[in-house]
Amino acid sequence: MKKSTLVGFFLFITTIKSESLRFLQKEKIITQNPIISINIVSS
Repeated sequence: MKKSTLVGFFLFITTIKSESLRFLQKEKIITQNPIISINIVSS
């Protein structure tokens, strides 16, 4: 494997991780506060 490929793969993984974390945090907020969830969905 080339070094550039490895770096690209690493960036790909970290991006997916941060995206899924953000999504999970949103989900948590939605389950805790239905009013805030409406704001998130509408925004």
